[in-house]
Amino acid sequence: SYLLIHGKGNTPAAPDWDLHAAFASFDSPYVVVTGQFAAGRGNQKGKRIDASGESQSVQGASGFAELRWPRVGAAAFGRYDWARWDTGAGDETTGRLITGLAYFFYGDCALVTDLDHLWRLDGDQPDDWEVKRTLQIAVP
Repeated sequence: SYLLIHGKGNTPAAPDWDLHAAFASFDSPYVVVTGQFAAGRGNQKGKRIDASGESQSVQGASGFAELRWPRVGAAAFGRYDWARWDTGAGDETTGRLITGLAYFFYGDCALVTDLDHLWRLDGDQPDDWEVKRTLQIAVP
């Protein structure tokens, strides 16, 4: 699939906001694989502008994979995201890796545990690490 967004950021200056995104996926009872690439400039909030008020350009990609074991009612998954903003004063690049396990019960209800690692590839900010446990309740 393909997505196009063309608009203005939500600030009084209303900087340009454009986004082009392409997405592909494959789904089976045992495997799910998706991938996305996006490129554009600006953002909905209107805050991604350089010193002269021009919208910053961005490129990014995301991939997701899930391996399912239907007989056991479990799945292992992973996701990788990457984004690079051209700030006008150098690039601002981030990466994120999420891995986890899910156990399904009572149909589509699930107990999910995942590790989320966010890092900034150019900057002095420390990495963010999170371990999460989530209970997902499916209501018919």
